[in-house]
Amino acid sequence: MLRDRETLRRYAPFVIALVSMLVYANALANGYVLDDRGVLLGNPLVSSLSGVWKAFANSYWPLPNTGGQYRPLAIATFAIDWAISGGAAWWMHAANMLWHAAASVAVFMLASELLSPAVALVVGLGFGVHPVHVEAVANVVGRLEAMVAFFGVSALMAHRRGSRWAPVLFALALLSKESGIVVLGLCVAHDLLLVKRPAAGARTKGSTPQTLLRSGFATFAKRRTLYAWYAGITLVWAAALVAVFRGRSFSVPATTFLGASLSERLLTVATIVPHYVRLLLAPFDLSADYYPRVIELVSGVTPSVLLGFVLALALGIAVRRAWRPAPELAFALLWIPIALSPVSNVFFASGVSVAERTLYLPSVGALLALGWVMQYSVRRSMRSAIIVAAAVMLLFAIRTWTRTPVWHDDKTYILTLLRDHPESYRGHLVAGRVLASSGDLFGAARQYALARTLFRRDPSAFFEAASVEIMRNDLPRADLLLDSAFLVTPKSPAVNMLQADVRFARRNFSGAIKSAQYALSAAPDSMRAVVIIGLAARAIFDTALAETTYHAGVQRHPDAWELRAGYADVLLAKGDSAAALAEATLAVALSRREPMTIALRERASGRTP
Repeated sequence: MLRDRETLRRYAPFVIALVSMLVYANALANGYVLDDRGVLLGNPLVSSLSGVWKAFANSYWPLPNTGGQYRPLAIATFAIDWAISGGAAWWMHAANMLWHAAASVAVFMLASELLSPAVALVVGLGFGVHPVHVEAVANVVGRLEAMVAFFGVSALMAHRRGSRWAPVLFALALLSKESGIVVLGLCVAHDLLLVKRPAAGARTKGSTPQTLLRSGFATFAKRRTLYAWYAGITLVWAAALVAVFRGRSFSVPATTFLGASLSERLLTVATIVPHYVRLLLAPFDLSADYYPRVIELVSGVTPSVLLGFVLALALGIAVRRAWRPAPELAFALLWIPIALSPVSNVFFASGVSVAERTLYLPSVGALLALGWVMQYSVRRSMRSAIIVAAAVMLLFAIRTWTRTPVWHDDKTYILTLLRDHPESYRGHLVAGRVLASSGDLFGAARQYALARTLFRRDPSAFFEAASVEIMRNDLPRADLLLDSAFLVTPKSPAVNMLQADVRFARRNFSGAIKSAQYALSAAPDSMRAVVIIGLAARAIFDTALAETTYHAGVQRHPDAWELRAGYADVLLAKGDSAAALAEATLAVALSRREPMTIALRERASGRTP
């Protein structure tokens, strides 16, 4: 029997790795889809090997994206893969499969420490074929989830042993994605629950929740060195965030929660809880989108809200009841809310309301809990438990295989999303983006209009539609759309700057100045805003405004020859030839003798009429 257990432990990782890659074999035919383009194809850090170290001083999303996130290790792996493959999509997907296989094996290794080897094998295989993981594995940028899971689970196992590798693995998880911070919560839950306990007989007599908590805190104290390392790593990580995101947002809240009150957000979260349960336990009805109107903002108590509260209460009761007799089950159940906490929208509004990829790490807890239930069931009816487990894994594998091609290309993704959820405003929004990029401007305008009809609180539906109307040369229509975008997000530099350009082109110079000033107040470093204000002010003969604006601009950007040239032109119009000549001479030097600046200098010197 002991030999059988050792044989199982020895060969199970290979079986799990093989199965978890085979179910995603068709992902090798997938290309780059949506966010892949922004993060990979539009990111110079990925296309150069220097990105491996430059990623640690830059945000995950390249400019001009206003939101960031800090995920340097993920960008580093993309840069390495790009250098090896030349950006071949199949290679990126193959690397994702390997990361997923590694995470599945790590889950098995953890499960084998908490459950019997045979049940741990089922847990590892279940993780490998779980359909809710498809978005994370079949989509290239979903790799971050597998990286966090692999490093996070490995960190927890090292923590169990008091290994000095635990802080290193925690740091790697944190640098893969910010959700790696949950490893701290998992370690604390482990130390409170899975510590050395009294023997079974003693537990029933003198063991109480209070004594078990004291035992857990004693373990916590013994590992204070590890926790000190965790705290130090977290502080360094936080300092990096402050340095990288100075003047930028770390994240952008999901559009579902734009303008929502705290009570509205929490009520909406309650309606999301049943979705979590369904996706973790019966993940057959899958969706790439859970934005409005798939999931709506809730303002009052509804049946869905009540169901969510009941399920959350049931989880709390289950943890409390399992605390003493089944600490492994209590730990597995606690794993789920801990792992979900960064994207739960309970403590703050996150960038998603629901996203299947974010259930990658929480699913470990669900599978460990199901493994505990299976182990309990095997004692009563081994054959039934094995049949049920085999049937579930087969169904999971089939659903994963059929779901993976959704991420083959943008068109397949969009058609699937609109087929499954025609009520999704974001489906139409993304369809507009895809059509616009392919040159179908009429189709793009129609999709953006549908998106605005379904949901009017996302400025992107107006801003991107305005960009399409500009390409269609309908500037009045673009101006109206940007007015609507302004009402939704009045402080957006992008919206105000685009409207300034449109109004300038329409010769509405006063309106252009107003929009550019809004943009400049939100983004003081915008040189384009300075130029628009200066040119528009000159057009309406407001030389004083043009001079003031250019003067402030060259003070902020002393090496910007465009601003120097504009300032020189204003000074010349004012009659201050000496100051104009000085500015024009600087513009010539800074522009490396741009012909326009040379002509301006000649005018300022009086050599040309």
